[in-house]
Amino acid sequence: MEKLKFKKILALILSMSITFTFNATIFADGLNDLETDTTTGWAFLSNKEHSGVKAYTYNYASSSVKDTYSSDVLSGISAWGTCISMSEKEKSPTGTFTVSNNPSSSSIAESKVTSNASTKHVISWTITINSAKYPDGTTAEDNKKKRMVIAHEIAHTYGLGHFSDTSKAMNPTYNSKMSVSDTDKAGIQTLTHEHKHDTKTSYTFKNYSNLRHTKRCNTCKTYVYENHNWDTSNMCKDCGVLKTTSAIYANEFFPNDGDGENLTLDPSEMIDLVLNAEED
Repeated sequence: MEKLKFKKILALILSMSITFTFNATIFADGLNDLETDTTTGWAFLSNKEHSGVKAYTYNYASSSVKDTYSSDVLSGISAWGTCISMSEKEKSPTGTFTVSNNPSSSSIAESKVTSNASTKHVISWTITINSAKYPDGTTAEDNKKKRMVIAHEIAHTYGLGHFSDTSKAMNPTYNSKMSVSDTDKAGIQTLTHEHKHDTKTSYTFKNYSNLRHTKRCNTCKTYVYENHNWDTSNMCKDCGVLKTTSAIYANEFFPNDGDGENLTLDPSEMIDLVLNAEED
């Protein structure tokens, strides 16, 4: 019970703090605060490493790698259209295409990125093609698979993570329905900062709780949480929800931790707990 009281008291303090915080635009070129979901249609890498630029340079680990895979690399690059720019550069490129032969691996190809700890911008990358699993045929389906495998790994180096939709380029398992979609491209353009969140950007607002709503970019579909912006009639100017004074969503801060207690409280009850916290 003491634990519950402490959580309720802290929830009240936090909710009061948020009430008096001025709304600020969280969207910026930095990606740390951005969220993605199924509506977004694409996902970040786990640590939000991203290119920060549209243009990459690359080379091949050897002349044999170039001779064998350069046409597939060019095909994979072209799948992204004008969203990216990649050019071959023999010395000091951003990234390298190399090859391994690993029959025990389930991967057709893998990518690895190194990023700046502060900006999370990609400094260098490597794409390794597993020759043991890479298709060696020349049928239309073989060529499509090669194209999508390379396009998929290139997107990882730009910062796109896996996405569950089987029709998208970033599905983790290849299938014949995969293609580079508009949402895949929107993700790339966000990760390169070609798409920016500024005064020209349009947004959709949706109520999330008594305290906050989501603000979703209509272009890249990422979103952030913002405090409600109440007008004099107790309606949020952005998402249109009416202010509820009978309850505060304390469980937004403290999800049920298994003790079976309901943490949605009446404000007067929470004030009583603050006043009587030391009585027990």
